[in-house]
Amino acid sequence: MTAVVRIPGVWRGLTAGEAAPLLEGDTVGEVLRNLTERYPDMRDRLFAAGGGLKPYLNVFLNQVDIRSLDELETQVLDGDELLLLMAISGG
Repeated sequence: MTAVVRIPGVWRGLTAGEAAPLLEGDTVGEVLRNLTERYPDMRDRLFAAGGGLKPYLNVFLNQVDIRSLDELETQVLDGDELLLLMAISGG
């Protein structure tokens, strides 16, 4: 399946300026791993040492948080959209 991945502006330097690459994968995890294969510098932004997503990263599939679905195992269909958002904290 082919999905579009929306890249936050602050990370577009890691994707050669590409804002919405099309990537293959049957699951969210496969799509994101393919993103890191194309743009290796994205790996440290997305994945923790154990292979899970970084805690500050929110991933939405068609506007639904993947944590309310099957997380990285969530199925992806042709034309789906993944949105990567960084959680903001501070005070």
